[in-house]
Parts: sequence; structure tokens; C-alpha cells
Amino acid sequence: MSGKKQSKGSLFLSVFLKAVVIILGVVIIGLAVALASILIKNKNNKKTATEEATVDESVFLPEEDEEASFTTPTDTTNTSAEAPAATDDVKNLKVIVLNASGMGGVAGTFAKKLSEDGFTNITAANYLPGLLEKTTICISDESQRDVMKAYYPDAEVKVGTLGAADTDADLTDAKIIVIIGVSDAN
Repeated sequence: MSGKKQSKGSLFLSVFLKAVVIILGVVIIGLAVALASILIKNKNNKKTATEEATVDESVFLPEEDEEASFTTPTDTTNTSAEAPAATDDVKNLKVIVLNASGMGGVAGTFAKKLSEDGFTNITAANYLPGLLEKTTICISDESQRDVMKAYYPDAEVKVGTLGAADTDADLTDAKIIVIIGVSDAN
């Protein structure tokens, strides 16, 4: 009788182990499929540095006034005696620095430079739509133009902001957004 009990016990153990192996196999296959789909999705969404950089003007949203237009000034020299006060005011605003160059660490490097120069509320993040050839600065007020042009003299400056889908940064209360393009990444 002990032979029958032993064979029933080993039969149960054998069936149980086979069931565990099958369940683990199904879980592993499911995880592999999920990981593969995530990798394929990310690969399709990324742009490489060799792709041509273009600016999609539709990502810029006018601030407050829907009919506001983006203008580039013809004269960016500062002749105002109030410039130092305006500079200090600008340095206390929330600034977002975005990397649109395709090179790692560019936004962090520029954010560090701004911090060393007295800016107090800076966030470095990524520009999600892709690469930009030229640096673009979105400002909330014309008084910020000259201060930011001093850092990025070749940048295009626009009054406006970005949509939340354009970056992985929190844009709440952001007054200045610097999108570092390929030309300023070196």
C-alpha cells in the first residue's frame, strides 16, 4: 500500500510541477511580448540627430490674447535705464530649458549656466516634438526679450508658450521657455 501512496504522491507532485512550469512559461511570454511592443513603440517615436530639423509653428500657443502674433524685433539693444531691475525680475521667473538638439545633457548645461548667473527657478527637460535647428525662446512678456537675447543672441524669440504635450516638464507658471536647438548645442 505504501507503493500506491507514494505513486499517488509523486503523480500529484509531477502534475503540480508541470502546471507551475506552464504558468511561468505563459507569464514569461506575456512579459516578453509587452516589452517588445514598448521597445517598438519607443523606436518609432524617436527621431535621430541625422534627420532634418524643422520648426512646427503649431506647437507655439499665444499667451492670453488669441490674436497675438509672434514678432521678431528689429532692434534688440537695451537703452533703458531700468534694465538692471528688469534683469533681477526676470531672474526670479520660472524658466524651462528644453533640449531639442538630439545631444544628451544640453538642457542641463544651459540650466546650470543660468543658475550660476542668478536665475533661481530653472528646470531642464526634453522637447518632445523632435529636433530644432535654431534655438527658440518663448517669453511671456517683452521685458524678458533683451535679458534672454544676451544669453542666446542668435535665438528666435516669440511671445507665447508651449503646449503640455511638447515637453516632459511641468509648464505651470513658466514665464520663459528656452528650446535649445542644434546650432547652440556645441
